[in-house]
Formats: sequence, C-alpha cells, structure tokens
Amino acid sequence: MTVTRDPFKVSVPAASKAPALVVALSLATGMLVGFAFNTLVSLAVFTVIGIVAIIARAKGLVLLAITAVIGVIDVAIQQAQLPNNLKYETEQQYSGAVVGVNEKDDAIGLIVELDSIDGIPVKRTKIAVTLMHDSVFSSQPSAGYEISFKGTASRPGATLLLPDERDFDRENRRRGIVVSVLSSDSRTTNKGSAPGIMNCFRRWRDDVVDAIRYADFSTATTAFVVACMAGDDTLIAPTDRDKIATAGLAHLLALSGTHVAILTLLIGFILLPVRLLGKRHLTSWLTIGFLWLFAFVTGLSPSVVRAVTMASVLLTARIIERSVSPFQSLSVAAILILIFNPYALFAIGFQISFAAVWGIISVGQLLQRSGYPKYPFYLRLPLGFLLMTIAATIATAPLVAYYFHLFPIWFIPANMIATIVLPLILASAIPCIVFTAVTSNRLFPEVTDFLYGIIESVSQHIAAANIASIDMIYPPVWAVVAFYTVMVSGTVWTAISIRRQLPIAVSTLLSAFCLTVCFMHRPSTPASEWHLHGVFTGTAILVTENNTAWLVTDCQTKIEENMLAQRLTPRLRNFLGRRKIDSLQIMPQRYTSPLIDRRNGWINIGGTSFVFINNEQMHPAEKAHVDYLLITKGVRNDADSIVAAFNPAKVVLTASLNAKISRRLQLDLQQNGIKSISLRDTIVHSSNAPFESSSR
Repeated sequence: MTVTRDPFKVSVPAASKAPALVVALSLATGMLVGFAFNTLVSLAVFTVIGIVAIIARAKGLVLLAITAVIGVIDVAIQQAQLPNNLKYETEQQYSGAVVGVNEKDDAIGLIVELDSIDGIPVKRTKIAVTLMHDSVFSSQPSAGYEISFKGTASRPGATLLLPDERDFDRENRRRGIVVSVLSSDSRTTNKGSAPGIMNCFRRWRDDVVDAIRYADFSTATTAFVVACMAGDDTLIAPTDRDKIATAGLAHLLALSGTHVAILTLLIGFILLPVRLLGKRHLTSWLTIGFLWLFAFVTGLSPSVVRAVTMASVLLTARIIERSVSPFQSLSVAAILILIFNPYALFAIGFQISFAAVWGIISVGQLLQRSGYPKYPFYLRLPLGFLLMTIAATIATAPLVAYYFHLFPIWFIPANMIATIVLPLILASAIPCIVFTAVTSNRLFPEVTDFLYGIIESVSQHIAAANIASIDMIYPPVWAVVAFYTVMVSGTVWTAISIRRQLPIAVSTLLSAFCLTVCFMHRPSTPASEWHLHGVFTGTAILVTENNTAWLVTDCQTKIEENMLAQRLTPRLRNFLGRRKIDSLQIMPQRYTSPLIDRRNGWINIGGTSFVFINNEQMHPAEKAHVDYLLITKGVRNDADSIVAAFNPAKVVLTASLNAKISRRLQLDLQQNGIKSISLRDTIVHSSNAPFESSSR
C-alpha cells in the first residue's frame, strides 16, 4: 500500500499483481480441511484436484492445490498431541514453562508449555492449568519462568454442562492446548527462568508491566495502559470492559493496527533527527526493527503480527521505491502468521483484525474510483475516517455478534473521540513510564489519568444511554460464513471484472442479506425447561421459567450456593442470553408457581419430581412418586434401603458423591433393575433428552 500525502489515498494495482492473496486463501482452506478431516484423506482430496488440474492444464488450479497441500501438512506437523504418559483423573507431577497468566477471584489460570510428566520428558505441549488460591507457592508464577506442580487432568468435554454453554475445552483445542489440569492443595515450585528467546521476551513484558505499575497512574488508567502497551487486558475490571465494549471501543483493549499505527508515528517522531540528517532509509529500517521488537514483547498476537507485517511491507516498499497492493501486504501477513501458527485461524483477534482491514481496503478502493480524490483535503480527511470506521464496523459485525452477541450503536462518535485521545494517552504515558523507571520519580501521571478519564466518561455515558447497543444477538454459523465468503468473493470479482457495477451490486445485496440474517435470527428455545448437572463442588437443577432462571442446589449453606452460582454464571452466559434471561437466581427453600412447587429437598417441575437426599435425610417427608432421586455427598446407605425408602423411577448419583460409593451404588442399582446415572460420567441430562441417552 503506497501512502501519499492523503492518508486515505492508496495505489490499487490489478488483482493479478497480488498473487499472495490467492496463495493465502488456498493455504487457509488447506488448513481448515486439515483440522476438520484426517490428514491422509485431506491430502488425497487435494492431490486428486491437482492431478485433474494438470490434465486440464489449469496452472492456477495446480498452484492452489499445492498450496492447500502445504497447509494440510503444516497442520499435521504442528497439531498438538497428548503426551503418552498423561493419565486422566490421576494426580501427576507436571513441569514446564509458563507462557500466560490470568488472575481470577478464586484461582490463578496458567498456560504452561509442558516439558515433563512425572519426571519423564515429553514433547513440548501446551496445557491449561488452574491453581487454586489455597495452593502453596514458593513464589508467584510468572510468564517466562519454569514451574513444577502436582495436578489432575480432566477429560475433554467432562466440564461441558449445558446446551449453549461456553465450551472451554473446545476453545483450548483451537489454541493448541490439549488438556486442562487442576492443581489444589499442592506445593507449586518456581524453578527459575525458562530457556528460549520467547521466554526471554515474556519476562521483558512482565518488566514493562511492572514499569507501568510504578508510574503511579490510577488503577483504571494502569490497566488500560498495560492493555495498550503490553497486550495484557486481564487487569481491566469487568464493569469497565463491558462499558467500553458497549461503546464500540473494545478494539482499544486488544492490540491491533490502531496501536501499531500510533506506535509507528511515535517512533517516527523520536527518529526525526535521523530523518533530518537525510537517513530516510535508516529511519525506515529502525522503525521496522522497533515494531518487531514490540510484536515479540507483546506475545506475537495475530492482530499485532498482521499490523507489523503490513507496516514492514509498506516501509520496505518505500525503501526500494516500489508500489505494493494493500491486499498483497495483507495476504503476506496472513501467510506469515498461518505458516508459523495454524491455530491462529481460530483466534478471535486474527479473524476480526483481518476482516476489519479487508473492509477498509475494499472501501478505499471504491473511493479511489469515485470522485472522492477531487474533494479538498479538509473534507477528505473526516469523510475518509467516517467511511473507514463504518466499513471496519460492518466488516466485523457478524464476528462481533457471533462471539460477543452485541452490536454497538454509538460506535462512530465514540471512535472519533478515541482516535484523537488514544495517541495522546500513549504519548503522555511513555515519557512518564520511562522517567519513573530511570529516576524513581513521578512525571505528571495526572495528565494520562485525565486523558483516560475522557475514554471512561464517553464509555460510561454511552453505556447509560437508553439504546446503547443491540444485545443478545446469536447469528447462525452459516450466515457468518456466507457473509465473509460473499465479501471475499465480491472483492476478487470486482478486481478482475471489466465492468464492476454487476459484482458490486450482487456482492452488496448478498452481504446485506447475510448481515440481516445475522442480526434478525432468533434461536428457538423452550419456554420452560430444566437441566440437571453436577460439578465436584455441588449439584444443581437449572430451571427456566418464562424470563427467569432458577438454580436448585444440594449445597449445605448459602455461601456455598452463592459460590456455585458465581462459578456457573460466566459459563452460562450464552445459555441465559439465548433465552433473554439477565441473571441466575437461587430458588428459595419454599417456592410455588404454575410450573414449580418446591418444599425443601422436594421439587416438582412441570409434573416431574426430584428429591435431594444426604446423610441427614434418609426418609421421605411424605409418600409421593419420585421421578429422580438425587443422592448427594454424605450418603453411606446401601442401594436396597434407599430404594425401599423412596421407590424412585430413576436414581442420579451426583458428582460430589465419593467415587467408591458412587460405583458401588451404581452396580447395586443395576442389579435391582433401577435406572441410574452418574454425573461423574455424564455431560448433560435435561427435560428435552431421554434419560438413557444422557450417559456415555
């Protein structure tokens, strides 16, 4: 992309001069097929396509087939595999390098690059580790350091409780993380600095975060500056995050092209003396070096690598005095990222970043063919910014709706203010951080606090508006995929077509149709339903009644009930959102409605009866038909006495029950001809599925 004095004016070579675009699309296709199907089957399919292309003498198709094969092979080489000596539900000794840390209320979440299990070396594999706060730390785990701990691996899918629930195991697999490990009440040892250049960069990032904290900004400003300069948004308070997202400014919390562009301007200002000495090429090379250093220190996130790669291609083109297509530089960035990390295809940052830039470039090309270049500069600048903001927002709208289930209404004024304020925040924060790190003295952190206060105020006012965003959007996957297929195909068709009116019109209509489906689609859900699930901290019945979600648990105290509800709420966000339910509520011990009748441990839901029993309650309060008898922690009686007391149609052995007792009771119940199910082995059981089908 060749930039002239007008920042929105780009040179647009013909599509034939941007072969990297076709290569990138073919490579991504091969990788998607490689992830979805067996490697040999995928290779066979693309090999057949290549042979047919050779026979038909279609050289372009041959190139696409070869590139797709490379994508399949790359996935096969880099796809994460489970270590051979990994044992599920058995405590083992793990050792590896910490590559990511996320502080939670009741635990610390780590991403660990495993190097040994029980002292036996294994191939380096990423695992997700949850360290409970009651664990004993020799020192606080930090990225770039080696750690040794005891933990128990859970089976993939074992934590999936409800339909529409957020599947953390699936998200982990799409990041190359093969298994989740829980560590509690065990001694965790920090073994010192981990070897490798990437671990060195991770430790540097911690040093940057520490320097930002020492600069004496306010808590909110510190969290924001850490997100913008170190790529760590875990310090942002959930309420602040929600307000910023509602205002359409969520991209400020994730490092992207906006931050790289601002950093490039700041680097250019710092290197201005070198440029004035006539060393323009040296200035460009130094800028490229600083940008890549920034990318490595911030963790090589796909959005940053994309922006830095495009900036590097642009600066290199300036050095060699060559023009470059914007799609060419975007495609080179995609190829570079995917070759080294095929899992980036599933990263939200990768998808949203490339979609936004694709939309901006497409609109930029249309503007160049219109009368836009003839406008005066003072009109082109605001008009160009407005159109680019709208283009990026529309291009990313299906992805934002799919992942975050909302669409901000006031994104245009919010982004116009943020575009002015964000560079000032970083320009004031960097000298303050450097001065504090060198002299241990403060350098007017109030200036940065004031500037961030503007972002905070804008977000707060927009979030408080009557119509701040369109919420609870749940688009179907096919509509999202169709939208981007049309967008990419329409751009390519427009570039190679002699008469561009037809492809532009067709692409616009089809994109509008897919976008309408994304926003208007409403998933069908029952008016009322119940779901039974359990975790080791407690068992619960989740009941939806009109616009209310009730939670009935076997917890002994209110504190335990509230803790269980807090843990379940983030996991059930999609479940509740699809049903337009705002929050999860604990059902009172006595509650009556047209659907529900509860009296302590007895619950009747739409004609289906449940009873919770423990060691303190072994006799029914009244003679009644029991559909589901839930045996919870503390029960030590045999199956015969339980069946004689309650005569249940079905017995549910909860996850909190002792494992040996659970197995013994299950065998005894089978001998008595009573249907039973263990929540230790069950993903979900609900009113919409037969009892027998819920067990594996």
